[in-house]
Amino acid sequence: MGAKPVRIDPHAEMMARRLMTGAMDEVAQGILSGRDGYAVRESVLSELVPAWVKMAGRGPADAAVRGMYALKPRECLTAAEAAGLRRLEKIEAENLRKRMKRETEEYRAYLAKHAPHRLPQRPSMAARIANWSVLALLLAAIACGVLIRPAAAGEAHSRWRALAACGVAKGADYERKCRRFSRTERSTWRAYDGPGAGAPREWETPKAWESTWM
Repeated sequence: MGAKPVRIDPHAEMMARRLMTGAMDEVAQGILSGRDGYAVRESVLSELVPAWVKMAGRGPADAAVRGMYALKPRECLTAAEAAGLRRLEKIEAENLRKRMKRETEEYRAYLAKHAPHRLPQRPSMAARIANWSVLALLLAAIACGVLIRPAAAGEAHSRWRALAACGVAKGADYERKCRRFSRTERSTWRAYDGPGAGAPREWETPKAWESTWM
């Protein structure tokens, strides 16, 4: 069975609306005076709710409180009040930008007079060309690394396995498998401690991002 519909007492609903009307006016006046809307709402409700309970009962008071929390503080403003507040905030933001610009210009003028070496210097044409050259070289190096890395990873892995095969080769097979390696590589070879001869160790195996390129 479905839940029974909530029955609202018409009298309690009417009283809650009246209580909210007064509270919304108080919140609106606080916002228009420059206070934070959420802080104003908490202050207004903490002051009015005890009187609401005594005057209208707990039911209408609870409904009014729930209604106030269902609204955003600025929804307590009328359309004219909200438009006026937006205009005021726009003017204040513009004044703040002008003040910051003026203070920046005054500070730069002070530095130019008393400490010109502290002013940010625009890089010369040669410095900018050098910076762009370094960036181009870095990008080229990254591109080369991306293009060459798959082959290098595969080559290193195959070389490990070939060196391991050389280390366990015997007789005539030794010359064929070890021809590609130098005398130093042959003498410093050691057995790999993996599952069978020729298995590379954990840090020598290709990483996941390498295996996808091989």
